[in-house]
Amino acid sequence: IGNSTLFRLEEYKLPEFKVNIQTPEEAGIKKAFRLGDPVEVTVQADDYFGGAVSNATVEVLVYQKPFYHIWQPQRDYPWFYEDMSPFYRNYWGEGQVIKRESLRTDATGKVNLTFDTPRNAQQDFEYRIEARVTDASRREILGSETVRVTRQRYYVYPRPEHNLYRPQDKVNINIKTLDANSQPLAVEGRIKLTRDFWYEIWLDSDGREIKGADLESFRAKGSVFPPLPPAGGRPWQLKFRGYQQDEILTRLIKTGTDGETE
Repeated sequence: IGNSTLFRLEEYKLPEFKVNIQTPEEAGIKKAFRLGDPVEVTVQADDYFGGAVSNATVEVLVYQKPFYHIWQPQRDYPWFYEDMSPFYRNYWGEGQVIKRESLRTDATGKVNLTFDTPRNAQQDFEYRIEARVTDASRREILGSETVRVTRQRYYVYPRPEHNLYRPQDKVNINIKTLDANSQPLAVEGRIKLTRDFWYEIWLDSDGREIKGADLESFRAKGSVFPPLPPAGGRPWQLKFRGYQQDEILTRLIKTGTDGETE
């Protein structure tokens, strides 16, 4: 008996009430909170036959874990990619409990909860609110909801229609703007397009700078680069190597109510 696992078997009963957790809405959509904002939550317990579960015990737990916003465009066959979702969405598990409180529902089956969020954090967070409601018959029903609290008001995702182009091709860039809850947002901003190219400057045996077309000419002449110095001369030296950037255009853009523009 010392190594046996003891358990209890109980009769299953259909739940007689439901628990909903509501967060504030703005213009009919779920509110996206910023770091430092207090988060207001309403827990509502209702019987399935229409009445409110009043004077019920409510244990509320708030879990906090890091949040990273990810968006992928709609695929033609979404069912094929269901098992390819990023593994780190659940990497942090349940997260840490930052608030635990025992409350009671009022005559309408409602209870309100407010918790604070860090103001100067260097990352975004997702909070899971879990409410365990126990009525007079000691029946416990659980409800949960998530709230995302971020440093920025929205996210921008520019995507080209193709990843490879030939000279003189027309390039179309689709732009998507979403809030933390992945709801489209109409915003206005400035887009800047730059062209990056690899650039090198060498010093030859006489100390002269060789770059641009002259450098390409030296590369094409022989199979060895940098060229071997003359007898007693100094070897070539690399002065600079890296990307240079040209600004191609700057334009004001505005996304529609669907959060899209081109």
